[in-house]
Amino acid sequence: MTKTPKLSIITVNLNNATGLRKTLDSVATQTFTDYEHLIIDGGSTDESVEVIKEYEKQYNGIENGLYWVSEPDKGIYNAMNKGIKVAKGEYCLFLNSGDWLIEDSLKDLFKHNFNEDIIYTNCYFLKDKINNYIPEIFPNPSELSFDFFLHDMICHQAILFKRFFFDNFGWYDESYKIASDIKIVTTAIVHGNATLKKLDTFLCMYNHDGLSASNRSLYEQEKKQIFSQEFQFFYKDYVVFDKMRYELKAIRNHFLIKTLKKIRTIFQK
Repeated sequence: MTKTPKLSIITVNLNNATGLRKTLDSVATQTFTDYEHLIIDGGSTDESVEVIKEYEKQYNGIENGLYWVSEPDKGIYNAMNKGIKVAKGEYCLFLNSGDWLIEDSLKDLFKHNFNEDIIYTNCYFLKDKINNYIPEIFPNPSELSFDFFLHDMICHQAILFKRFFFDNFGWYDESYKIASDIKIVTTAIVHGNATLKKLDTFLCMYNHDGLSASNRSLYEQEKKQIFSQEFQFFYKDYVVFDKMRYELKAIRNHFLIKTLKKIRTIFQK
């Protein structure tokens, strides 16, 4: 009987052989080995398949631990769903081509005991400072709220999903191009009361040049559509609340208000 691995690492790739090599190297050098690695390639025409085959030969000794396929797909979420379909691990981690694991981060992660539907950590991301990419901390919050998801999102590369999470709460909605991860996380937490836990560790380096980062207008458009459709009962109230909050902030920062505060401080002395 085949042992169930603790983790299924799912890597989606399309014509990014250089980034894929970096991702695969980061997995191969982990000292924690209770995982399987699933590479879902979208029919790349560059050297991606050669990189996968090279990696397959140097694989770090995990029996039946590597699965890969290279064929056309219908987009990134279709590829992720393909990975979920064949995943056998207790948890799934989506580490896309170009992102990589921090050294020994899996060992540090699995020192902790957890059984929640969603486990998330901190991560780093590469910020472009005039073509000089500098690692910066992406500190996911310890407590999440609906207000947080309206303005932000947990770093997707730093989330572990229990494998049966997708059967219980749904798979990635392939009608969205770049914001389906927001839908699956927010609806599971808000509508489904999915359990979650934050671990104060650093899991990976997020290469901030993906689809959502490079196409912010489409990302915001899809995000607005998700919230207005999935949470329509109170989304309008939050839009009004947001507007009032920003107006209040603008008033507080107005130079007349600041001047009056200074005058009041002087007279209080």
